[in-house]
Amino acid sequence: MKQNKIGRTFVVVAVFCLLLAGATWVLRPRLFANIDNFYRLKNNTADVMFFGSSNSYTNVNPAQLYDEHGIAANILAGSAQNIWNSYYYLEEAYKTQSPKVVVLEIYNSYRTYEYDALANAITNTMGIRSPLIRLASTGVSVPPQQVADVMLGWPVYHSRYRDLGKGLDAFFDEDDGNGAIRLGQYPVFLTYSFDPPVKDDSILPIPVKTLEYIEKFVALAKSHGSKVVLMKTPCVLPAEATGVYNAIREQFKDDTNVSFLNLNECAEQMGFNYATDLQDIVHCN
Repeated sequence: MKQNKIGRTFVVVAVFCLLLAGATWVLRPRLFANIDNFYRLKNNTADVMFFGSSNSYTNVNPAQLYDEHGIAANILAGSAQNIWNSYYYLEEAYKTQSPKVVVLEIYNSYRTYEYDALANAITNTMGIRSPLIRLASTGVSVPPQQVADVMLGWPVYHSRYRDLGKGLDAFFDEDDGNGAIRLGQYPVFLTYSFDPPVKDDSILPIPVKTLEYIEKFVALAKSHGSKVVLMKTPCVLPAEATGVYNAIREQFKDDTNVSFLNLNECAEQMGFNYATDLQDIVHCN
């Protein structure tokens, strides 16, 4: 009798776990197109990998890099991705890829906050498949009291059942209806006109957490034999940002494995036009 009771309890628990896993899969936000796309890559096929925020996947086109230069590139970025998230994405990337060059788009490096908004933390951690790497990334992305909820997933998005009225696309569409992002590039056909940024040679302190993770990013890349490019794509920058970027350039100026590229300084050479080539203040069209 006791064994039967234990057996029934086990079955009930197993069924509950299966139902919870199924509900979690259905309710899971489809916000991880770039990292899901990364997991589709064959091993050791990316020559160059790009990391960073939306500045990476709106401003870089891997298809064009391949067509014009024969460079096989992949973008492993996320919306509002912080430098610490980029570091853990790089850890995950080296499990299956051996890029010759890794490019870190440094837009968010001027920000001084310790943690990001919960929605952005979810976007940049939940798609990671390696449990320990995901845990480490989550641990530096949200306050300690939120780590368990983000790791479990369903506590922070269980209420998405309310979206059912919006149609099944809200549950099953992997990339918000824009299949192009699967290629790592997100085309937007909008134009807003801005004046070119004024040259600024000021140097401001690099936020402590940002510097820690840029250094860890560079060290990890070196340990795998990859060259590093720290890059800022063209945009109209907040006043406090350029001074931090200049400081990052100074920090790594003597490191022969690291290149620094602020494309705002190369706009004329590239033929970049701030009056026609931006969809908003920080994203190219």
